[in-house]
Amino acid sequence: MQLSGLIEKLQSLFTPAFLVSSVTPLFCFILFNGTFLAQYSDTVNGWVSDYFLTGTANKTIVGACLSVALLVAAYVFSTLNLTLREILEGRHLPKGLTDTLTTSETTRLSQLETQFTELKRDRRRLTRSVPAWEATLRLAVATDKNGKKAVFTEDNATHRDIRALLSQKWRGELIACAQLEAAVKGLAGELTANRSNPEGSDDEQRLDRDFIRLGELFKYAAERLEDEYIRLFNEKEFNFSRYHVSPTQMGNIADSVRSYAQLRYRMNLDFFWSRFQRVLQGQRDFYQTLLDAKTQLDFAVSFFWLTVASTVIWFVLLPFLAHSVYPFIAVAVLGPVLARVWYLVAVQNYRSFADLMRSSVDLFRVSLIEALNIPTPADSAAERELWDKLNHRYCYGEDILISYK
Repeated sequence: MQLSGLIEKLQSLFTPAFLVSSVTPLFCFILFNGTFLAQYSDTVNGWVSDYFLTGTANKTIVGACLSVALLVAAYVFSTLNLTLREILEGRHLPKGLTDTLTTSETTRLSQLETQFTELKRDRRRLTRSVPAWEATLRLAVATDKNGKKAVFTEDNATHRDIRALLSQKWRGELIACAQLEAAVKGLAGELTANRSNPEGSDDEQRLDRDFIRLGELFKYAAERLEDEYIRLFNEKEFNFSRYHVSPTQMGNIADSVRSYAQLRYRMNLDFFWSRFQRVLQGQRDFYQTLLDAKTQLDFAVSFFWLTVASTVIWFVLLPFLAHSVYPFIAVAVLGPVLARVWYLVAVQNYRSFADLMRSSVDLFRVSLIEALNIPTPADSAAERELWDKLNHRYCYGEDILISYK
C-alpha cells in the first residue's frame, strides 16, 4: 500500500476539524523543531539521510508508523485543548498571577467605562445644544447690519477655528462640544457685526460659507459621536461581562457570551449549551459556520502553546548546543513575539466564535424551548420568566412547576 493511500484511510477516521486544529499544528511543531535540532545533532541528520536512502517499501513502513504516531500524539494533544484554552481564559492559574492579570483587565475595563461615560455626556450635551446654537446663529444673521461693510478675512480667528474643525472632520476625528460652542460664539459675533451674502464681496461670501459649514459640522459631530458611542458600546459589550472581570482578554470574551444570554433572556448558557447544540445541529449551514469558527480558535490556541513549548525547549537546550549566542538571542526575542501574535490571533478568533454563539442564542433559543416540549412564550417578559423557571428547575434542581405541551 502506498503511503498516500494509507494516510487517506487514516484521515477518514478523523474529522477535518481535528486535522486542522490538532494534527497540522503538531506536525509543524515537529517539523520545525526537528529541522532546528538537525543543525546541532549528527544523529538526527543521520536519521533523515537514512530515510531518504532506503527503498520505497521501507519508506512506506517508516512513513506509516510516523503517521500513526503523529495522529495518536495529535489525538492526545486534542484532549488537552479544552484545558489549554481555559488557561488562556484565566482559569487554573496561580492566585498571584490571577490577581495581577485581573487588576490589569479591570484597569482596561475602567478606562473603557470612563471613555463611554464621557461620550454619553457629550452626546446628551450636543443633542441639547444644537437647537440653541442654530437659533443663536439664525438670530445673528437676522440682525440689522446698518449697511456696514463686512470684514471677514482669511486671517480671522473664527474662520481659522472653523477650518480647523473641518480638518478634524476630514480626518474622521471626534469634535468636542466645547470646540463647537466656541465656534458658535465666534461666528455669532461675526454674523451680528457683518453681513453674510453668497453673492456679495469675498468677505461676505466667506462668512456665508462658514455659516453653512458650521451647520454641517453640527450634523457631522452628532453622527460621529453616535458612531463612536456604538463602537465603544460594542467593544465593552463584546469584550467584557456585565457582572465579572476575568484575568485575560479571552476569559472576558467568554464571560461576555454568558452575560449576554443572562442579561437578555435570563438563560444559563453554560448549563443549556450542550442541549442547545442538538438544536443547532438541525441548522446545518449555521452549525457548520459555528464549527469552522471553533476550529479556527482551536488552531490558534494550539499554535500558541506549541510556540511556547518550542521557545522553552530551545531556551533550555541552546546554551548547551549552540556555539554562538545569536541563536539563543533569536529564540529569546522571536519566541515571545510569535507567542504573542498567536495569542492575539486566538483572541480575535474567539471574538468571532463568541459573536456566533450570541447569534445562535438570538436565533434558535425558541427552538430549544420547543425541543424541551414546553409551550412557546407569548412575549419577551413571559420568555424571561420561563427561562428563570427553567434555570431553577433544570440547573438548580428546585421544585418548580413547568407546563409541558
